[in-house]
Amino acid sequence: MRIAAHDTISPSAPLTSLPLVIEQRSARLPAALQLVPLTIMMILMAIPFALIVGLLAGEPSARAVIAERPLASAQMTLGMLMWMGLMAWPANRLLTKLTGMRTVSIDGHQVTVVDKGLLGTNTWTLPLTSFEGLAHHVRASLSGTRHELILAHPDRSRSVLLAIADRFGKSEVEGACTLLGMREIPARDLYEQRRPEPDRPAPVLVGAGFSPATT
Repeated sequence: MRIAAHDTISPSAPLTSLPLVIEQRSARLPAALQLVPLTIMMILMAIPFALIVGLLAGEPSARAVIAERPLASAQMTLGMLMWMGLMAWPANRLLTKLTGMRTVSIDGHQVTVVDKGLLGTNTWTLPLTSFEGLAHHVRASLSGTRHELILAHPDRSRSVLLAIADRFGKSEVEGACTLLGMREIPARDLYEQRRPEPDRPAPVLVGAGFSPATT
């Protein structure tokens, strides 16, 4: 799942204590408004294909024509399936936004992510020490600008969105880093695919939060 796939996070308060349980959802109304015309287009495209199948089932002469020109029939069928596939891909993404929810749990030692969607539930867990740090990322889109705190992993697919706001001050970012025992890393690191560090030291408890161990 993409890092920025969700638009709302609960609780919306800053990261202040462990353990953390964060629920993330996408804005459902925009997804529904996009899914309706896409579904109509898919239905309209499927109608000619259904008519052809019905004709073949009821007319021996039509089956004879298909048998005489198998290559043309295969090309027509392949073209129809390709168009349906192109429509199905964005439809699946919109359905995921409508039905999906992510729950992120952090207890100071490990990160557990549960993704619930239309097709079931996917759960994965990683030690907190496998993450590289916390990135303060500013994302600009047509709807405006939003600030994000992202727990970055060398495998981009495992990076986790933790908080969003109109703005995060330096003290809020530093406080979240102290809580998780993470260093702040540049936002550009989120776009690099790297391998995990094999011998990264584990965090140790310092006061109310966690701080990386030093050697």
